[in-house]
Amino acid sequence: MRCPHCGWTNPAGFTHCHNCRKALAAPDARAATPNVSHASGEVFAGEGARLIATLVDLCLLAALLPLLLYGGLYLSQTLRFGGGALFGLLAALALLAILSTALLDSWTRGSLGKRFARIRVVDADGDAPGIGRSILRTIAKYTLHPLLSLPVLMLERLIFGRHSLHNLMTESYVVSAKASREAIRYRIGNDAGSARFRRLARLLGVLLVVAIVAVGALLGYAALTAEPNPRRDAARSAIAAANDAARRAGDAWQATGAFPSQWNDALPPVLGNLRIDAASGTLTATANDPSIAGAQFVLTPEIESKKGRQRIKSWRCTSPDLAAGDLPFRCRSTKPTATD
Repeated sequence: MRCPHCGWTNPAGFTHCHNCRKALAAPDARAATPNVSHASGEVFAGEGARLIATLVDLCLLAALLPLLLYGGLYLSQTLRFGGGALFGLLAALALLAILSTALLDSWTRGSLGKRFARIRVVDADGDAPGIGRSILRTIAKYTLHPLLSLPVLMLERLIFGRHSLHNLMTESYVVSAKASREAIRYRIGNDAGSARFRRLARLLGVLLVVAIVAVGALLGYAALTAEPNPRRDAARSAIAAANDAARRAGDAWQATGAFPSQWNDALPPVLGNLRIDAASGTLTATANDPSIAGAQFVLTPEIESKKGRQRIKSWRCTSPDLAAGDLPFRCRSTKPTATD
């Protein structure tokens, strides 16, 4: 049925235009109401079924991803891949595992989780979504949603109702596997809730994509245009060696209840000296690199008590000798150390 307002061609049975949402003129009552029982059962999938499907898919993904990565590593050793080729192979296998649900949603009756929960994903015509739409939906679901906090997810549900943001962004719908194509098209065409916020959801989706691309472009530009800093590179190497020593000292403290009073192992080449305060566990490392020779790095353990047991939560890193620009971010702590 062609819309008299915008010219959009709508499937038979729609009472409102799928494009402009204005009422369609019906020649008679029979044309306005298709010959199908739409009241027999719920067309849109419930929250419980969608949650079960997602959990099943995530469990299968957690089992599949390590197998693919292990197979990729074995293949790389056989073909002697290395460096960028190995990274590209593993990234492609990981992406394939993540997008496996999208491929199943587009090419079959749905992913294994959706089949278990007896639901499926369709487009506005009641058909399986195309591969492009299905991939975009999966990326939006498994990348944007984990980054959103619980209050934001609750606000999303309050605004968009049963249709999640990733579904409205891609104009897809999660329906019962038992629902007929005619019933799905009828409900979608007359579901004011999905149309009410479709444009808003698309706008939000575009803004999120633009924000992600802009942040990625800025980070990439900053990395490409950053001036080389040999002092920061030397500091990073010295801090890595000091962190390894701090980890060993922490293991000794966990085993004996006391920090070692002195460092007896051989020093790595990037360090010229290493001291440990047995009382506080504070470790002071002196760099050996000529560009920062004599610079000291102080690592202080942050100890917390949990369920009656003490453990080292982290090591706070500072340096009294180097400027912040010559230090990596993880060693720019402004908290006072035990030796201050």
